[in-house]
Formats: sequence, C-alpha cells, structure tokens
Amino acid sequence: MNPHLYFAPGGRIFANGGMEMRSCRLLGFAAALSMTLSPLTGHASQILTIPRIQGAGHVSPVDGALVQFEGVVTLLRDSSFFVQDAAGDGNDATSDGILVRRKPSALAVGDRVKVEGFVDELGRPGQFSTTTINDPVFRKIGTAPVPAPVTIGAGGRQAPTGAIVLPTRGFDPLRSGADFFETLEGMLVRIEAPPPCRRPRRQEGQDTRLPRRF
Repeated sequence: MNPHLYFAPGGRIFANGGMEMRSCRLLGFAAALSMTLSPLTGHASQILTIPRIQGAGHVSPVDGALVQFEGVVTLLRDSSFFVQDAAGDGNDATSDGILVRRKPSALAVGDRVKVEGFVDELGRPGQFSTTTINDPVFRKIGTAPVPAPVTIGAGGRQAPTGAIVLPTRGFDPLRSGADFFETLEGMLVRIEAPPPCRRPRRQEGQDTRLPRRF
C-alpha cells in the first residue's frame, strides 16, 4: 500500500478549466503588490507563491484573482493535477499545495511548472471548500524532486482530537481538526501509526451513527 496520501476537505484522501479569460474579474486587483503582463496569456496577473494563495484559513485571501505561480507536479488525475511549492514557506498554518483544474497533458510527476489561472473556492454550500486554480494555462519549465511528505502522527505533526470545528470563529489548527487538515490541503502527507478507531459505547437516548464524510 502506498503510504503517500493527498488530503482534501470532505473526508477524502485528496483533494478542466477552459481557456476563456474573464477580464471583468481582473477589476479590483490593479493595485496588488505583484502585477505582471503574463507571458502565458498576455493578461495582468499577480505573481504569488502557493502558500500565499492558500493563506491561513479555509478561503484564499485572493479568491477570484488571476494569479501566476510555480511548483512541482505531485499527482496527476484525468482532468486535474496537484502542484506543490518546492520549498514551502515554513509556516504550518498555510498549505504548500494546490489543485489545478485542467487536464495534465504531457505532464509527469516531478515536472516543474509555471501555472496561471483564477483562484476559485470549489465546494457545495454548507461544506468546506477546496482552493483550486480554474481556467488555467501552464507550461513545463523543468524537473525537480517531489517534496517530501509531511508526517502526521508519530514523529510528525499531531492532529488535534478535542474538536472538529470550534464553536468560536477564527482559525486555530492547534485546536480544530478541520483547521488542522486545511493547512495540509493539496499536500503530500504520510500517516504514521494512526490511533485505532473504536466504536463509541452507546448510552440510552444517544445516537452513535458516525457521519460518512468529514
């Protein structure tokens, strides 16, 4: 069994955009810190790292913006692929990976790519969203080692067990399970010595059914 896993919200282990560029969505981003005329599309885009696109929270701080970034391909799917920042930012509160919603034509795991597209929070109402890149274009610019997986469990980061979602607002990966796994969205991870799952003891009047999805 391959111990390398990818995490996406919704209880799933891992989390084809078109080519149309919606210029109206560029309004409001002219004063961004990093703007450039993209060699990929000819549109003005923000040059950011994946951690800056993800931000410390469940919704990207640049949701809706046209961005450009570089990273290493870590997983290929039929109509999308995952890219991870080669170095990361050293901040456990921000994810280093992201889902690019376009068919990975001529790409392989370990390819370095330059990607441009719109940041889009993908999800259904009432569920945690997944930060993705929609309407993307990309170009291979080389190859690089695949980033080492983040260890969860023994010898690595410890997931909080006290609460899945905190009753108070804010983002606290040290106390909230949902917030903790948000910081790993789209990243390569390794699960070490997971604790055994035990069926809770039922008490009279208590419903012990477990939700199908996190």
